[in-house]
Amino acid sequence: MNASSKKRSSSRLPNAAFVVLIDAPTHSDVLLEPSDISLGGFRVTLHDEPKVGEVITCSIDILNKVFEGCSMTVARVEENGGDPPSWTTGMSIKIPDNLRAEFEATLKMAFPDAERGGQLV
Repeated sequence: MNASSKKRSSSRLPNAAFVVLIDAPTHSDVLLEPSDISLGGFRVTLHDEPKVGEVITCSIDILNKVFEGCSMTVARVEENGGDPPSWTTGMSIKIPDNLRAEFEATLKMAFPDAERGGQLV
């Protein structure tokens, strides 16, 4: 990854483990713990290689408030070393329009000190 691609237009949270959990049953048997989270997306590790552009149906749990009918789109993929292999993926998120305001408010409650410059896609 080059230096310019590491720059973000909005601040992200370094680790959202246990505050935010992602249920993506088609790609993981366990709840996923995202990191580097913002309103527009997050990073998550998967054990099956996803394809860039792949859309994955999911639900997002923030502070035990579950948002159903969401989706995440694979924006980038980096293979991690190891046996078995895993892939760090950058995901953009789409929240149903009728849940967007509540999602943003709940995320702000979970991380009151974080800057919120990003837009939901």
